Amino acid sequence: MSFHCKQSRNSTHNQLKISSLEKELQKLKTDSLLKHASIGFYADYVKNSDTLARLNAGKNMSPASVLKLFTTGAALDLLGKNHRFSTTLYSSSENFDSDYHGDLIIRGGGDLALGSRMFRKHYYSPESFLAEWIDSLKAKGITSVKGNLIVDVSIFDEMGVPGTWPWEDIGNYYGAGVSGLSYRDNSYKIIFSSPSTAGKRTDIIDIKPEIRGMDITNYVRSSNEQADKAYIYAAPDAKSIKIRGTIPKNRSRFSIRGAMPNPGLQLGRNFKKLLNANNIRCSGDVQLVKQPDKLQYGKEIAVTKSPKLIEIIRKTHYSSVNLFAEHLLRHIGLSSGKSASLENSIKALKVFWESNGLNPHEMMIYDGCGLSRFNAVSARQVVEALKYMHSGSSFGKEFYNSLPVAGKQGTVKYFCNNTGAEGELLLKSGSMDNVIAYAGYTNNPEDTLAFSIMVTNYPGESHAVREKLENFMQHLVQ
Repeated sequence: MSFHCKQSRNSTHNQLKISSLEKELQKLKTDSLLKHASIGFYADYVKNSDTLARLNAGKNMSPASVLKLFTTGAALDLLGKNHRFSTTLYSSSENFDSDYHGDLIIRGGGDLALGSRMFRKHYYSPESFLAEWIDSLKAKGITSVKGNLIVDVSIFDEMGVPGTWPWEDIGNYYGAGVSGLSYRDNSYKIIFSSPSTAGKRTDIIDIKPEIRGMDITNYVRSSNEQADKAYIYAAPDAKSIKIRGTIPKNRSRFSIRGAMPNPGLQLGRNFKKLLNANNIRCSGDVQLVKQPDKLQYGKEIAVTKSPKLIEIIRKTHYSSVNLFAEHLLRHIGLSSGKSASLENSIKALKVFWESNGLNPHEMMIYDGCGLSRFNAVSARQVVEALKYMHSGSSFGKEFYNSLPVAGKQGTVKYFCNNTGAEGELLLKSGSMDNVIAYAGYTNNPEDTLAFSIMVTNYPGESHAVREKLENFMQHLVQ
C-alpha cells in the first residue's frame, strides 16, 4: 500500500494534524482486522489543491452508496435546486360533457417521489393527488368515462433495473427499478404473522397495496433473532415471487417491503378504483403504453408536481434511497438531449464530471446509486467531485447542507455518536457486504476539508470496522 501525508499550512496546528493522521493511517494499514483489506483515503482542502493526506488515493474500489454523490451532484448542477418533476392527467378528446367519450391518459414525467411515504408533508397521503385529479374531473361535470384509462410510461425505457444488480436485491424495496411513472416508492408491504417458537412456518396475512395477479411462495420461518432477515426473490415485472429467510418469532404483524412489479399499472388500477368509488364510472380498461407515438393527447386536466429537487436530494442523502438516485441518473441522461436509457445516462454522467475536471476513463460506473458490485471509483475522484460541488457549482451551499451530520442525522445518526467527531462531519455513508465507505466535508466553514475513505474485503464484523473509522474521524476533525 502507498501512503502519503504532506503539510498543507505552515502552522503548528496543521503539522500536528498531519502527524496525527499519518499515525492513524498507519494503524489502519497494520490493524489485525484490516491488514488483508483494501483501504483508500484522500483528504483535500476545498478551496485549493493542498492535499492533507492520502492512502491508495488513486486505487479504484467499491464505493457502495457513496456513488450517489456523483449522481446527486450532477443532477443538482444540471437541473437546478428548484426543479420539479411532473405527472399529468390528459384527456384524449377536446370535448367534455357528463358522459365523457374518450380516454383518460396519465403521462409519467419520471417523478421519483409521486405518492412517496418520504414526502408526506408534500402529498399528505399516497392517494391525495389522485383525489385532486378526481376533483378536476368533477369540476368539468364528468360523471362517467366511456373509454380507457391509459398510463404512459414512455419517458424512460423498459430496462428499469440495471443488469449488474444482485439477484438477492432486485425483489426487495431497495432494489426497486425506475419507471416513467413511479408510485409509492415503487414498493409494497407483505405482512406476516409468526408462531411463538423459532424455526416454524410463517403466514402471510395481508399485502398493501394489493398486487393483483401476484403468485407468492412463502418459505419464511420464525427466528429467535429480532431482525428482518427475509428476502424477496423476483425478476422485474414478475408475477411470481419467492420469499426466503427469517423474521422474529411471536409477531402478530411483521412487515417487509418488496419492489412493486409494475408501478404504472398499479397507479392506473388504483385511480380507476377511486373513480368508481367517487361516482365517476370508468367503463374501459387500464392500459400501459410504452410508445408515445401511439397516443393522442387532448386537453390537460390536472398536473401533480414533485417536491423541489434539493428536497429530493436531501432525502436521497439522508436515507440513501436507491430509487431516487436511479431516477436522477435517468434525468441526467434526458438533460443531454438523448434518451434516458441506462447506457446514455451513464455516458451523460461521465461527460458532466469530465467537463468539471474528473477523468471518466478511470471511473467504472454501472448505476446511479452504488448497488452494483461492478462500480469502482477512487477516493481521489470522490474528493474531486466534492470539491467541485463545494466551490465550483452554483449550488455548492445547498449541496453541502443536504448531507446529514455525523452522530445526529440520517444514515450516519449513530456514526461517531458520543465521540469528538460528533456534529463535526457532513457525510454520505455507503455499505454492503464487506464494503464500508464514507465521504463528505468537515463542518468548518473557515477551512473545510473534503474527504473520502473506503474499506473493502475485510474479514470480521462491519461494526468493528466502523468503530475503527470512528476513531480515525476524530483525528480528521481535531
